Amino acid sequence: MQACHFDTPQDIFPVERDPTLYYASGDCVIRVQQTLFKIHRFQLTNNSPVFDALFSLPVGEISLVEGSSDELPIVLDGDTASDFSSLLKFIYAPVISTQIRAISASELPHVVAVARLAHKYDMEPWQTWAFLVFASHYRTPAVSKQLSSSDIATIYKVCDRPQGLTLRNEMADLWLRRIESDPALLSAALDAAESESDERFLTRLYALHLARTDTLSTLGSPTPFPTEGIPAVHLPRMLTGYWSLSTSYAQLRASPPHFPPYLAYCSIGEHEKCLRTWKSSWEEALTSAECEHPSVCAMDARLERVKRALADGVQRWTCYDAFIGNGEPVQKIVDDFKLQNHFFPVTVEAG
Repeated sequence: MQACHFDTPQDIFPVERDPTLYYASGDCVIRVQQTLFKIHRFQLTNNSPVFDALFSLPVGEISLVEGSSDELPIVLDGDTASDFSSLLKFIYAPVISTQIRAISASELPHVVAVARLAHKYDMEPWQTWAFLVFASHYRTPAVSKQLSSSDIATIYKVCDRPQGLTLRNEMADLWLRRIESDPALLSAALDAAESESDERFLTRLYALHLARTDTLSTLGSPTPFPTEGIPAVHLPRMLTGYWSLSTSYAQLRASPPHFPPYLAYCSIGEHEKCLRTWKSSWEEALTSAECEHPSVCAMDARLERVKRALADGVQRWTCYDAFIGNGEPVQKIVDDFKLQNHFFPVTVEAG
């Protein structure tokens, strides 16, 4: 019986040397996918403790050392040849070519590749460099449109250091805008936010998804929200958060903030007028805000609208002015309705 032969990836796609990043003077051969790179070890060990540890492993005879030849290269699994090529091009580039102002918008995909590998291999200087490049370019509308959803996801994930957190939040904003026009991107964003334990981003993703269901503004509506493609870990949070928001808002609507008598400003008879004004103003403000922001998941925006509407009524009555003018009663309501607290309740330890 003839033995069966199964083609390996190396049979189908022969291993080839990179045409520009295979240096004759190099002292280490690295294979990424089907591409061989011959580079100088110090270029990697000088930038990465991970590579430094890798190249410091005990070795035997020099002829058998991984990385010593094309036949025995160091193999980097999980990376792409294009990403590794981008990293090496910047590492080997003259310093003047890597200055932030020298990086053009067209090179951003290569910078994304550098950020991805710098994060994986703990190349802190290059990770910081990538942050600075992104921060200086992406705010331009034309450039932000150039970033693919995969690029946005990468930038979000690698910005896990203090100097990158602002950029991470801005990438989350950009990702949310993409999801608004393409809901299919939601699942990847949920996975990324969950892996980073980013409750702020998760809350905004939940609210965006829930707001797609028109019946959400009806308390206790049995109409289910779309669950297709939503990882199971998120569903209880969405349900709990929506119910918490709905019940809290219903209670607020039924019991507006107490309006005390301000005898220093007006008489008891005048205070009755102020009280009626307060009740009608409260109802008008809520109704207007609900029309403008129908989803209960837009609660922050809804209550800010209530606050503005009530402030517009100042100078109607003296004690009304005293109650509303400083904004404190409504501001407390706004603070109590932080979305994140409803999807991720803060537990208070007893005692």
